[in-house]
Amino acid sequence: MVILTVFVVIAAIVSAWFFQEQLVEARRSTDAAIHNFTVDERAWVELEPIKGTVKSPRTAKIGAGFSYPVYVRNVGKTVARDVRFRASRIGSQSSITMGDNAQSLAWTQDKLLLGKVPTASDIPITIATPSVLAPNSAFPAPAILYGQEPQIFPKDEWVSYLIGRVDYTDEFGIPHWLKFCFFVVDAQGNLWNCKEGNDEDHNPEQMDRSEVDGRRSQNSLVRDIFIAIVTGLLASVMASFIYQMLISRRREKRLRQQFSGLAGEYQETGRDAGATPTGGTVKLTYCGGTKFKTEGITHDGVVYWHGEIFMREEAGVLGAGYYSHTTSDDTGIHEVIYNPALGHFNVSGQNTSHPDGRKFKMVWQRPAGPC
Repeated sequence: MVILTVFVVIAAIVSAWFFQEQLVEARRSTDAAIHNFTVDERAWVELEPIKGTVKSPRTAKIGAGFSYPVYVRNVGKTVARDVRFRASRIGSQSSITMGDNAQSLAWTQDKLLLGKVPTASDIPITIATPSVLAPNSAFPAPAILYGQEPQIFPKDEWVSYLIGRVDYTDEFGIPHWLKFCFFVVDAQGNLWNCKEGNDEDHNPEQMDRSEVDGRRSQNSLVRDIFIAIVTGLLASVMASFIYQMLISRRREKRLRQQFSGLAGEYQETGRDAGATPTGGTVKLTYCGGTKFKTEGITHDGVVYWHGEIFMREEAGVLGAGYYSHTTSDDTGIHEVIYNPALGHFNVSGQNTSHPDGRKFKMVWQRPAGPC
């Protein structure tokens, strides 16, 4: 049975391995189709071209100020949900070289996502906008940002930056973001893109497909091997159970053929010179296996003792058991030897309930003629 169990488990594991490879390939095809569908059908949020207007004219001490209406548009094919526009309403002033610093801009834009601007924590950065954008639609009202014309210094130039981000979720539940960075380039309020800080997520923001497949493959393989082992063990247990049941049935059949013919009624005869019948009858009822129910019956049909005898499977003709009188505290043991040539039992008995422990010998003899 151990060898059978090993073979069953190995076969189950090999089957699981081949099935796993087919399943991984099917998943890759399905994932590729789903990925292409989501890319084509998802929401895409972009900024419309920004054109500034003069908010305050230039003075002798300060340059002109401008306001910039920012419209966010969904150019995709499905709804954009949970749309959040985050920016500092008043543009920050810094060196013109800041737009080349990717680390600094990323730090500012990520802080916007957390809900605060490090350099102007008192300025609201989340501007009230609709949270849902239908396909090919824009904000009904713009988010207004402000900037100022550049300030020229002997060794540097300071400009106003419009820095922010738009976060949203597409119809498939995948989060996306758009980061932007512009600076006021001249006295007319024209905007240029910063060298860094203009980026959007890599559609969609999920782990690499090979990593997904690798993890799925590993997890699925472990799961399938576990299932294979459990299935193999269950199959082994079932095979063992069926095997034992067949063995038991074969044994039961063999024992029935061997012993059931001994059932019947026997005349109780004393083991003396004349082999005197006692007048009683001993009835043996076959109970299956090697077990017999025994009853001592008087000549008028009253059961006056009962017991059991178990034959020895390996010897066939030997048996032992007990008896107990029905109306008194009189018990003892029976040892029997069946004589197949004569068709009777030679019986040795001993009382075990009385101090003297009386021993006796009897013959249980088949009656003459048919039963």
